[in-house]
Amino acid sequence: MTETFSEISDRYSTAEVALSLAAQRLQSDKDRRKASLIARFVDFVSETDAEENERKAREEFESVKADTERQVAERLHDLAMSEIAEDADVASRRSIQDAERGRSLKVLQDVEQVLAVARVASTKIEEATDACKSASSMEMMDAFTSNKAISAMSHMKTSNAKSKLTEAKAAIEALCEAMPDRGQKLDAEEPDDFLDLVLDFADFPIDFMSWINKGKLDTAAKQCAEAQERVAEVIADLSAVEEKRRLAYEHEAALLAEIDRPYLIAALEFIPTALRFAIPEHLADVPVAPRGIASPTV
Repeated sequence: MTETFSEISDRYSTAEVALSLAAQRLQSDKDRRKASLIARFVDFVSETDAEENERKAREEFESVKADTERQVAERLHDLAMSEIAEDADVASRRSIQDAERGRSLKVLQDVEQVLAVARVASTKIEEATDACKSASSMEMMDAFTSNKAISAMSHMKTSNAKSKLTEAKAAIEALCEAMPDRGQKLDAEEPDDFLDLVLDFADFPIDFMSWINKGKLDTAAKQCAEAQERVAEVIADLSAVEEKRRLAYEHEAALLAEIDRPYLIAALEFIPTALRFAIPEHLADVPVAPRGIASPTV
């Protein structure tokens, strides 16, 4: 059940008063300790009961404040939607615009998900490249020394390179799977060879079973560098599509907000003075003559 503004205001005021009392008690406790060196030392090295109570009261207040801001926004929205529902033409226009906003959000989220996978792949490839280069250097040292510590470290570095290459391969395969089918391009301007940038890396040409010499590590590092370049191109193209879709979503959201705005402004007069701080930012500059404490039904 949606709470009224009066109920929301009462809960916020209770938390505010509790914090004020806890702060006063904390200050009194600190003032009392000034006369005792031992008491001041205890205050310095540990959390006193007064400090603990003040901390808990502050945490509770911050939680209630955040909850209050959310509830006020929700209550304003509910009041606005109730008024809009009374006008069939406005309600229909809003429903259509809300659907457009939802559609633009969905296609934006689609490309955001692929972009996130591409960025993970880029990170994993970079890690694999660094691991291969590091292992290659250690293999070089191991080739010219009989030091067992160097040999052990070389083995560890090479094992790590294997692990990082396995992760990179999996990340690239995940990117290939996340990319849209050729019949479902990301955008009209998408190049025909968009998917070809990464598909040939689905079968990463690395021998994971036999690591005999430095040359294989160098080859793996080179292949990673090539993969990184291609994934970087994918990320650049995806980022361009994301920006275009974000602008489209923001435009549709702004059109929806224009429909809602006058109804939200009309609902502002029901907000009690004590809750004026919780008015949503996009409405905060609207001058409204408050009614004071709203009636229980508001």
